[in-house]
Amino acid sequence: MNLPNAFFKRGMGFLWHCLLLLGLGLNTGLAPAGEPAAVPSYIKDDEVIRLHPTAAHPTTNAAGVLYWEAPVTVHVYEPEKRDLMVGLFLRTLGITDEAYPPEQRRLAAERARGFLVDHQRGKIVRVHFAGQHLDLGPTAADGLATAWLRWPAMAAPDAVPTPPTVPLTVNTQFTNGRSFTGTVHLISAEGWTLISDIDDTIRDSQVLDRQALMQNTFCKPFRPVEGMAPLYQRWQTRLHCAVFYVSGSSWALYDPLHDFVRTHQFPTGIFVLRRVYAGDASVLQLLRTPQNYKLEAIGNILQRWPHRHYLLVGDTGERDPEVYGALARQYPEQVRGIFLRDVTGQPRDDERYRKAFDQVPANRWRLFKDPAELSDIETLLRQAP
Repeated sequence: MNLPNAFFKRGMGFLWHCLLLLGLGLNTGLAPAGEPAAVPSYIKDDEVIRLHPTAAHPTTNAAGVLYWEAPVTVHVYEPEKRDLMVGLFLRTLGITDEAYPPEQRRLAAERARGFLVDHQRGKIVRVHFAGQHLDLGPTAADGLATAWLRWPAMAAPDAVPTPPTVPLTVNTQFTNGRSFTGTVHLISAEGWTLISDIDDTIRDSQVLDRQALMQNTFCKPFRPVEGMAPLYQRWQTRLHCAVFYVSGSSWALYDPLHDFVRTHQFPTGIFVLRRVYAGDASVLQLLRTPQNYKLEAIGNILQRWPHRHYLLVGDTGERDPEVYGALARQYPEQVRGIFLRDVTGQPRDDERYRKAFDQVPANRWRLFKDPAELSDIETLLRQAP
């Protein structure tokens, strides 16, 4: 999603100068990145740990023993409490007190704080899972540390235990008793997977209208695309599919996006979002979804579960046709259906689609305006080769 040119021209240099002067983004952890620590770090009372939601796939070791394996990422940060910083950030977005009512200003400030966190470097976090523990870190300059969890499976690779989740918890000995938790979703080797975009696919973002996009992202409650939640519920009931929400949105918006999915009764799923915040080098792309990002993110899912079948759902506003077409060519046996919500009005035989879906069977992809057109998923899949 492209921000207005005015965003780049108004106050960006001034804002980041102020951020640097006031210390936003300075890393206060004592252990330098890459240097191991003997014990987990003490997490200060003004610091927060986020455990990114994740999914596990079944695998076997050299001896043929079956394991579950999952990447887990922790983010250690200090939330932004200074109203001045929030106000400066919103002003660069064109969101001023004079132009917006109090309720919208309050919501915008709440969401802006997620972009203005102070990443904590050099932290070691002890995570407990499945009767084991693992020390992640030290965190890098972006406050992140990632490691792979592995634990024995008790059933065949095409079976998932009940409940199909494993809780993650941070050792409270190092957090002054505060609780930080996460979830690993267990996904079997075979079955169906729904991979869905968010903006203008399930959330009415109005990506093609830059001003509306800014308002819908920061100032207004997230609105669902009518009919998409019941459609996904129907698909999940009929196909028993796992669900991934893959979006170019920042992890800074995870909380409101998670609440949106739950409130509007979309199926529970794993979020795959971008690591981009206001202090990052890629700040000018806060609301833009690079094509290569989605190719890599979705490609990683298909590689981890090579024997599952996939439904890819997106929209025509950005690069979903091009991304999904490339994935269908690379993984022709796995990508079984591509469904694109039409927000641009281009006909199916437009040159854009001819290029995007070159060498992709014509009945494997479909444009739609009303989600009801896709309710009979079994018939649609039978029509595909």
